Amino acid sequence: MVSVVNQMLKDLDKRQQPHSLHGIPNTTTATVSATASWRGIFIGVVIGVVLVAMGVYGWRQISGKPASGNLPAVTASTHTAAVPFASKGLEPTALPNVSPVVADKAADASPAGIADETSSTLAAPSAAPVTADEAVAETAKILPSPRASATETTQSVPDVAIEHTVKTTGLTPAKSQAASSSVKNTTVAAKASVATAKPQQMQITEVKLTPEQLARKQYQHGMSAQQNGDLEAAVAAFQRALEIYPALHQARTQLAALYYGSGQLPQAEELLQTGVSAYPTQQQLWLLLGRVQSAQGKTAAATASLHHIADDSGFATDKWLTLAKLGQENKNWPLVQQSYHKLIETAPNDGRWWMGLAHGLDAGQRYPAAADAYREALKRDNLSVEARAYIENRIAQIGDSQ
Repeated sequence: MVSVVNQMLKDLDKRQQPHSLHGIPNTTTATVSATASWRGIFIGVVIGVVLVAMGVYGWRQISGKPASGNLPAVTASTHTAAVPFASKGLEPTALPNVSPVVADKAADASPAGIADETSSTLAAPSAAPVTADEAVAETAKILPSPRASATETTQSVPDVAIEHTVKTTGLTPAKSQAASSSVKNTTVAAKASVATAKPQQMQITEVKLTPEQLARKQYQHGMSAQQNGDLEAAVAAFQRALEIYPALHQARTQLAALYYGSGQLPQAEELLQTGVSAYPTQQQLWLLLGRVQSAQGKTAAATASLHHIADDSGFATDKWLTLAKLGQENKNWPLVQQSYHKLIETAPNDGRWWMGLAHGLDAGQRYPAAADAYREALKRDNLSVEARAYIENRIAQIGDSQ
């Protein structure tokens, strides 16, 4: 550029040398002098413009990146796109939504000058809208290398965002600082909310079960095993239940029934004897003990056990039926007659009890009383057709025999 200016000056000197002012009127000399002065002014202006252009070009080559803190805050509308950083240890920051012209003007010292130049440059009606991809590409040219340190990157890149539709307007430094503070406050609030959100913790509370509750759980396991046909598991569960809580009489009766059904009569008797010794008021245990003893042929012991059951108990009917059966097996007809008399007292309209009494009298050779009992049975309910036919036939036989 300097050589071009020198060449222009030389050409001007050559043009002035061949012309002689001798013989030219004064008016012509004055005109030439005035023209020469305007040319000098024009040349000075040209040289000044060239020098300013060279200075701007040289400053761009030397600086290589925009000064931090002087970029104008830029507002943009709709669809913000975030650009992640690949450098290790750096947090993602939003890229400035600016055009190449705005980036070039960012080096001016005066914020007002930046706003004026930016608005004048982008105000041309023929300028096409800048897309998000173009803005990212152009902005990446002015950003420092990803290898730069975290401190350098933080100082040189402001927290702004790229948007698909760019509408750039100049902002004053106060508005730019306010916008930046709003973004930072929002980021801090978001981080604070994430930090305070704690995951829900599972609370485990230890619940201590009473011995009775533990025993009932074992009892339920035993019942399930019994229903599934696993008798060994059922026996083990009932035994554990009684070890934990001996007063669980349901487990004792179920275990005794399993022993009885499997033919383990001594084990059943021992289990029930332990039960009635500890809980003598449990009349169901006395009933089961009498039946187990009766099955073993222990008539006297069975009779004594059954008589522990009260006549007004809910097990009274079972008591007298068991004693009646025990009397029939041993031909103890007075015991049979006594048992059915007690049953008639509890249910006088039940024909079965009258028939049982008649059979006991008939077997004891008390025929007239037996015939009367048979006739009373026919007047009552709960007799099958076969039972009625037998009673009528027996009444006829007893009458003929008399």
